[in-house]
Amino acid sequence: MSIKQFNGNYLPGEDRLMFRFNTVDNSEYRLWLSRRVTLFILVATEHLVEQRLAQNHTPPAAKAIAQFEHDAAKTQADFSVPYQGALLFPLGPDPVLVTDVKCTMLVHEEQDLMSLDLSIVNHRNLNLKLPLSILLTMRLLLERLADTAQWGRATISANNAKPNESRDASGVA
Repeated sequence: MSIKQFNGNYLPGEDRLMFRFNTVDNSEYRLWLSRRVTLFILVATEHLVEQRLAQNHTPPAAKAIAQFEHDAAKTQADFSVPYQGALLFPLGPDPVLVTDVKCTMLVHEEQDLMSLDLSIVNHRNLNLKLPLSILLTMRLLLERLADTAQWGRATISANNAKPNESRDASGVA
């Protein structure tokens, strides 16, 4: 599945994000993201990218590189392009609730990928393997939506990070 576009809206009455994306094969996925799931995705993916960079750089340099890539993605992202709806809905036309998330850094064919395992209702799972450039674009959209919702930002404190920490993270909605 190759993602073409992301789109999202904050629905105050639901206090959730309606997050959707389309693919090059004309499929569209519609998901409900809660505050907890959204903030977890933002924190976990940032942490895992920095952790991956820290394998080849000092932790301060890894943090600086990650911030530089984030800033570069901001200048390249174009949120003015109209979202193109798709014709196929593999999960159905109505949004489905994401109930759990697991994030893992992978290397495939010498390319860093973020694997997002999204648990959805009825014990189903949707796995997205995102190149870091696509992940950054998705993160920018989720950050904007979280800001619109006035959800604040979650962080990982230095006291909670362990030196031999696993390269994956899980969270419950």
